[in-house]
Amino acid sequence: MIEFGETADVGRRIGMFTTIFAAGALVGPPISGAISVATGGFEAVGYYAGSMVLLAVALLCVVRQLVLGGRLWGKI
Repeated sequence: MIEFGETADVGRRIGMFTTIFAAGALVGPPISGAISVATGGFEAVGYYAGSMVLLAVALLCVVRQLVLGGRLWGKI
């Protein structure tokens, strides 16, 4: 986190980081519960969780390509 900019802004960046993760922690369990109740089991919840992980990986790859300017390997 410190390498992203000025050291005076570390607290702000960490706060933004945890706020984004908190949104997922608040929304995920009710969605999983609704899927479980609607389908009567946890198999569909596993598919939902797995698809969210794959979506996150795909978005991270897209952002990496945008930041690196189309290069496959390299540092920012």
